Amino acid sequence: MSTRPRIYADSCCFIEAVKHKRGLPLSVGSSDVATRETDCWFFRRLCDASRDGAIQLVTSMLSVAECLHVDEAGGPTEETRRLFVELLTSGAVVDLVEPDLFIAERARDLHWRDGILLSGADSLHVASALLDGCTEFVTLDGKINKQKFATAIPAIQKIGLSVVRPSQTSNLPNEYRTNDLFAHQPEGKP
Repeated sequence: MSTRPRIYADSCCFIEAVKHKRGLPLSVGSSDVATRETDCWFFRRLCDASRDGAIQLVTSMLSVAECLHVDEAGGPTEETRRLFVELLTSGAVVDLVEPDLFIAERARDLHWRDGILLSGADSLHVASALLDGCTEFVTLDGKINKQKFATAIPAIQKIGLSVVRPSQTSNLPNEYRTNDLFAHQPEGKP
């Protein structure tokens, strides 16, 4: 196994990244658009670092099935579809974890053994991260601030997986934390 940091990305990170790239409004109900935009900037930098081989960004194949659209009238455009394929299934940005019996049982045991109450999909994501050797679980899920998920975070961290927003990652190399002088960045972005 590689010595590069392995960071698990929840499917909502990819959805928000595509929304941001397409210039669409970020997460309905988000109370702080500036924070969400900063998180999208950091997630894009995580994708860059992964593509460059500095880190390994990981997600479940479940993310392929969850990343269907970005709330566009008339369904997903060709551009949206292309961006999801580029991010998730091109092999250039993320490593896909295939759900298997071991991951399914670990997802179940999050509840049975660890007392962590999450939805089936969230449990599968967390179990995939744990069994694939990830140290961070990066998410933009609105449920992270709701009681059910928020109370699960300390328990998830206790079993070895840090749950963070993209802007809180400790695994993004320093060279990816600054602007590329030759790339256009929106004003006010880190």
